[in-house]
Amino acid sequence: MGLLLRPPVLVTARAASRHPPSRSPKVEAKAVTAPSSRPLDRQKPSIDLESASSSSSTVTTALQCQHFQSCSGCSQEWELDRPHMAAVARKFFQDLGVSDFSFESGMLFAVTTYNSSLPAAERYTNGKVQVSLVWNSVCEQSESFDKLNSLAKFLWRNGGPRSNSHLFHSIWVNFQTSSINTIFGSRWKHLLGERDFWEHIGGIDICLDPSSFGQANTQAFNSLLRKLHKYVPYGSSVVDLYSGAGVIGLSVAATRKCRSLRCVEINKESKLSFEKSLGRLSKHIDCDIHWHNTDASIEPLHWLKGSNVVIVDPPKKGLGQSLLDALREISNYKDSNVPKSSIIKEKEEKRPWMLRARASTVHMEGNINWEKAQIWPEFLIYVSCGWESFEKDCLYLLSNNAWHLEKAHAFNFFPGTESLEILAVFKRGPRVSQTKKKSGKKKPQVFKP
Repeated sequence: MGLLLRPPVLVTARAASRHPPSRSPKVEAKAVTAPSSRPLDRQKPSIDLESASSSSSTVTTALQCQHFQSCSGCSQEWELDRPHMAAVARKFFQDLGVSDFSFESGMLFAVTTYNSSLPAAERYTNGKVQVSLVWNSVCEQSESFDKLNSLAKFLWRNGGPRSNSHLFHSIWVNFQTSSINTIFGSRWKHLLGERDFWEHIGGIDICLDPSSFGQANTQAFNSLLRKLHKYVPYGSSVVDLYSGAGVIGLSVAATRKCRSLRCVEINKESKLSFEKSLGRLSKHIDCDIHWHNTDASIEPLHWLKGSNVVIVDPPKKGLGQSLLDALREISNYKDSNVPKSSIIKEKEEKRPWMLRARASTVHMEGNINWEKAQIWPEFLIYVSCGWESFEKDCLYLLSNNAWHLEKAHAFNFFPGTESLEILAVFKRGPRVSQTKKKSGKKKPQVFKP
């Protein structure tokens, strides 16, 4: 059946679950792709790249995708467990003193379900898709809205709950008339299907609106989160910069019994998702939680003060220069020292960016009235999707011994590509040589202000 679309329309899709509607997980992609014929029932373990250098110690893996020759999305068809960039990253971190760098690669799991006991193959077959139509009009009052409705109804009729194959979770439209290189405009409208899109990840339920960022490879992201959690001492005060809808921050607050959590995000559309996810947190979590809609690179010292752990998950371009400078500066402050530029007086506050951040704040107060310690971050946890920007930021942070690199891990969220997701853990101050410790069970870290 032919269908002529005017004006041009861009379609984005997210995968969900056919299990209970309020707990539908989500994955974002530019297009819906056909699954590989290979069973999705295994995930590769972490790989020791020292042994991977020997061809006899590594099992050759293949992409096994029939579209590899005609599709430009992937660059590597064989030996997915040994991409070139993993070796580059290993050498980089080894030169910086990290000897136990690990790399993890697995199949691309684009669909999960809330019921994690289901076999992976069943999770794929039980998946549904949330579709976002990017429409070249100002709003629903535009002349072309009838065509948009016709398209949405056609899709729903052929993939909705009453069709032979229930494929679609919901259909949304984003109105975008700009000619610049920005996919989404500021106006959204829910057309058909369920409104809320839920995913269980990092040990908590997360709600993600179509405009909120979500990782495509949910199993690999879960693996990253499990490692990240271990580096946050119990009872920490955490600030999560570039937090989005709060996936990392809320999961840390829930699993590490944090005293406080501040999430800072520039995208105002993430506020509603954060509020809904906050409502799903266990009532036993005693943590003072805030979400602020503002740019973390403006007055960054204000957001760093009062936390012993800072988590950053910036876009591909990396951290803003003002934030990098602030992270280097804190090595000059003792816990009791507060730079005058970061003192915020509630009654005298007139700076518009701070006022906007307060007006857009989401707050859940804990039951225990913790004393507000005058502390600065001791740990910096950096999650990066852009290797070149991370490499530059890392060397800048280490250049004056304000921080030293303790741990580093890499994940290939998109097997078949050279893309790496980096998890790096920095500790404040220069590296101190450690004497050999006695073997025994390692005690969990607990933060004591």
